[in-house]
Amino acid sequence: MNMRVDQDLKIELDRIATTQHRTTTNLVEWLIKQYLEQIAKRSAPKPNEDDAWDRQIAADAEAGKLDFLLDAAQNEYDAGKLHFR
Repeated sequence: MNMRVDQDLKIELDRIATTQHRTTTNLVEWLIKQYLEQIAKRSAPKPNEDDAWDRQIAADAEAGKLDFLLDAAQNEYDAGKLHFR
């Protein structure tokens, strides 16, 4: 992939790559990889959040707090408005 790169940026990347004993291409690939890893860390849900949600739904279902959903679905089905595939 060819891209236009600002000359000052190219010079700075070359300088940094040289000090780290890397090629400019290798440095850019490494920087992109680091950036993508940081994005993945921020956008991925934490396992505890999913577990907490599942536990709360299970507790609500056990306590009968979600019965209204079953009742509403049954009413829709009885009225012919809800069809299962």
